[in-house]
Amino acid sequence: AVCARASAARRPGIAAAARRPDIMFVIADDLRPSFGGYDNKFHTPVLDTLYRESVSFDRAYCQVPSCNPSRSSFLTGRAPDTIKVYYFEGAPVNRETPSFLATLRDAGYLSLGTGKLWHWDGNEGQWATSFSKENGKFVPQEYDQQYGCLRTCRPRGCRQGALGCINGHLFAERWDPEEVAYNDALGREAKGLHFFDQTVAHVAREKLGLVAAERAKGATRPYALSVGFHDPHFIWHVPRELWDDHYANETRIQPPKHKVPPRGWPVFATPDRHVTEARPKGRKIVYKGLDPFMRPRDEWLRNQADDDVLVYLRRSYAACVTHLDRNLGSVLAKADEHGLRDNAVVVFTSDHGFSLGEHSLFGKGGLYELQTRVPLLISAPGLAPRRVAAPVALLDIAPTLLDFAGLSDKKLDGASLLTRLGRRSPS
Repeated sequence: AVCARASAARRPGIAAAARRPDIMFVIADDLRPSFGGYDNKFHTPVLDTLYRESVSFDRAYCQVPSCNPSRSSFLTGRAPDTIKVYYFEGAPVNRETPSFLATLRDAGYLSLGTGKLWHWDGNEGQWATSFSKENGKFVPQEYDQQYGCLRTCRPRGCRQGALGCINGHLFAERWDPEEVAYNDALGREAKGLHFFDQTVAHVAREKLGLVAAERAKGATRPYALSVGFHDPHFIWHVPRELWDDHYANETRIQPPKHKVPPRGWPVFATPDRHVTEARPKGRKIVYKGLDPFMRPRDEWLRNQADDDVLVYLRRSYAACVTHLDRNLGSVLAKADEHGLRDNAVVVFTSDHGFSLGEHSLFGKGGLYELQTRVPLLISAPGLAPRRVAAPVALLDIAPTLLDFAGLSDKKLDGASLLTRLGRRSPS
């Protein structure tokens, strides 16, 4: 299949809402900067084009390198210490700390959303208070967070020692979409929407159609569409034809240069560790929970993965990034079809980064650069593409988008990036 081109000529569309810009906010999951000018070893034609069209931030960082606290922070514009969400212990209280999506809705925006935005599923809490009534029931309501599919899928079992086999399950698989047919999250019989992100893209396109229909009737209110993709969160599985087309014989993806932890590595640099699991006991610190990660360095040296395993897993991650690219492209193409990017601020980012075998780590939750640094792209009408080297935080997204909309919230902990974008604040 051919990926949709984000650079396709934009057709004359319905008149954009006056004054205030439309907003399209797109989040990936576990995506390290791995496209465009960040790194171009993966097949990402849509993201590469969006990178060239945008202001790209070379040093953007999350507040916490873990899904729930990071998303809770940047969606509310408040630091983890403000909302008291550091791991998976809960979510922000929506009345006390509303999301910036709710602020936009209350200011007259048509607020729409789909996919993985907050970490938690369902229609309660932040889901219920952030969107306009036209958004309807949040879709998909539920899905498998670990496997990135809709309810029915599980990874195939495997024999230990098989390529990609970890603890008896394949962490990287290639599936044929025609293998499954079921009533998907939209309540219709479907083939090919087994992959969560394909359903997310499908629903996002429907919501853009809703905006276009409203504009065709003369409505002028701006829209704010938020789209949360699951890729490239593991477990990594992709359409078989995508793998065959781009990664079966890919040679540019090699094992990491630094495959074992450095001497004297700090314990909190290990992945998926919660700082509150450390309990001082005399002069020692006793760690509870993920003890397998606390192996001595010589044990890591004895048990490091073979290069063919590392390359296979890194290719599988890359294939998921390509799958993300394809689904994002279909959403941008739908927006362009209706002229809905002509007056739109588009923000693309990820909740945190990811280690791919560097220092023997596969995951997030640690303090290495690869786990804390994220891609951040911002495009808007009249905004000249360029690279920004100064460090910024995901915490800055909420005040930036509110600033674009002529709004402000003094309770936010981040700072608007409009001046760094070369724009004067309208608020």
